[in-house]
Amino acid sequence: MKRKKQRGFSLQLNYNAIHSQDAYFYQLIYMVMKEYSAEGSSKVLNMNFVAPSPDQMLRVFNYRTSLLDSIRDNILLEITNAAKRLGAFSQPTTIAIDFFDIPYYGDKNSLNVVGTKRKAGTNYAHSFLCGDAVVKGERFCLSFVQRTMVTEDVELLEKLLKTVLEHVSVSIVLLDREFFQVAVIKLLLRNSVSFIMPATNTEEIKKLKKENRYSLPCIVDYTMRSRNEEVTVKLVLIEGEKDGKKCVFGFITNLSWSANEVAEYYRSRWGTETNNRKRNEFRAMTTSRRYEIRYLYYLLSAAMHNIWILLNLIIACRFYGMQTVPLVEVYIMKEVVVAEITSIQ
Repeated sequence: MKRKKQRGFSLQLNYNAIHSQDAYFYQLIYMVMKEYSAEGSSKVLNMNFVAPSPDQMLRVFNYRTSLLDSIRDNILLEITNAAKRLGAFSQPTTIAIDFFDIPYYGDKNSLNVVGTKRKAGTNYAHSFLCGDAVVKGERFCLSFVQRTMVTEDVELLEKLLKTVLEHVSVSIVLLDREFFQVAVIKLLLRNSVSFIMPATNTEEIKKLKKENRYSLPCIVDYTMRSRNEEVTVKLVLIEGEKDGKKCVFGFITNLSWSANEVAEYYRSRWGTETNNRKRNEFRAMTTSRRYEIRYLYYLLSAAMHNIWILLNLIIACRFYGMQTVPLVEVYIMKEVVVAEITSIQ
């Protein structure tokens, strides 16, 4: 863990620095494993060895956002390449793209704060658009980009897709209905990417649902329009249940599959919800309102989640010769790593 993190980070320490690079990285990993703040981790580790103070930690890891972007790319690519050497991503992969929101309680007028659905007592959050592989045993976060109050969804998606496509071959992209936009569909088609996305219940789609209600499941052509732009896609209509009542669900796609196949395949996207919960188990605490610190801590949680998946991939390949469901739970890995760090003299 320390080696993979050190390859991404560049610490600028004075020639007469009291603490070594190792001490800073051990404390950083400890913070993530215990979900502690810099203050809490410093107090605990000082009982085992002289650890950097909270001020020293925050000063050394005080990065600009542009540098954090570079660190993000280096660390996530390092882990992805390690997974490839074990046979992961040998086939074109399916990725799920969704927003990950971290509730925020500070100044809502900050550029990096966006409005969201109410969660944990606030309507504001720091938000990241993430691209996660959905194949079991390979659910790595391939990349993420930060969202601001002035960035458009299509702009974020284009940036994320560019990075992901440079690292792996993508077969299908699964998106939320938040991306139900002509510009987004055109972007996906330009990149020769297949996609599945829930359809927004526009008046035209309501009409198509009504017209085809006796021939479900079915697929009809549907032309999306926005100002002077339009694009034709396949509209998948399938019957289901919501809140105990029968209703018609719609998806748009460019795949030549049956309606049932499209709807069933989209269900694999929900593995990203598990990913989000697991990432939260690796998030260090902070009361700082500085965006750079919160960005750094999210980066660490995504990287450590990937390392957990990589660990399970290593064990599965060594003992079973193939990928399996995770064999080592998060809490076991955390206990082992914490014990190793606290044993250092």
